[in-house]
Amino acid sequence: MGFFTITDIVVIAIGILFLLFYIYLYFKGKKDAALFATLGDEDYPMHELYFVGYALVNMLGLDFRRKEDREARKQIAILYGEKYIDYYLRVSYAQRFTMMLTLMTFAMPLYCFTRSVSMFLLFVVVGGVAFYYYGTVMKEKIQKRSDEMLDEFTEVISKLALLVNAGMTLHEAWEKVANSNEGVLYGEMKISVDNMNNGIPEVDALYEFGQRSMVQEVKKFISTIVQGLTKGNKDLTMMLIQQSKEQWKLKQQYLRRKGEAANSKLLLPMLLIFIAILIMVVVPIFSNIGL
Repeated sequence: MGFFTITDIVVIAIGILFLLFYIYLYFKGKKDAALFATLGDEDYPMHELYFVGYALVNMLGLDFRRKEDREARKQIAILYGEKYIDYYLRVSYAQRFTMMLTLMTFAMPLYCFTRSVSMFLLFVVVGGVAFYYYGTVMKEKIQKRSDEMLDEFTEVISKLALLVNAGMTLHEAWEKVANSNEGVLYGEMKISVDNMNNGIPEVDALYEFGQRSMVQEVKKFISTIVQGLTKGNKDLTMMLIQQSKEQWKLKQQYLRRKGEAANSKLLLPMLLIFIAILIMVVVPIFSNIGL
């Protein structure tokens, strides 16, 4: 076969197909580049190329009705608002396909430089991993948001209990606490205050606050407040004090679980590194055996 082996020809042929497909999507999707121009670099790296993945989304005719998509819609509504659901759902898929295709397309030039099948396969696998990873980004944002809310939650309950016990109405105490600090939970409280001031009933505004939080402890707390409102300010004060005590205990448990989770998260990167090393070591060995 001369200078090129059968393996070289097969790998380069596959790589050329990847490259041609990428170029086709690039020119097909170029007209939609403006859709992604305003995205931030931190949350959406390489967003200038997302029109490539978006062209594939349109080509596949995705209807965004799968179970995964329904869950993503809920997450987008919390992070960006109801009216941006369809836009950010398409951005998510465009991001995932773009990252996957870009990494897979680089596999062939890398093989030409290294003549290593293991490196070619590694980039193809990494492309698949990138597609999966960027599909979990919004879930991670929601989890981070929930963690921040839980971190602030104990302090918020304590402040509310003190102010209501001092004679303030819940509405007054809620507004004062909302404006006392910055943070995810405080921001959601400010939205509730605006809703109340715009005529939405107090109970409804609090219920919506609990739903937006997506944190079970916050939802339980809101349920307790609503019960307290129906029974009178005295019972509400006692409930808030009791909730404050319980939350301090729960926060200690939460911090312990968070520490354990941080340790377990280190296992996945270590496993991926181990698999990558195996590919780089084992594939050349079998290639030499074949020779």
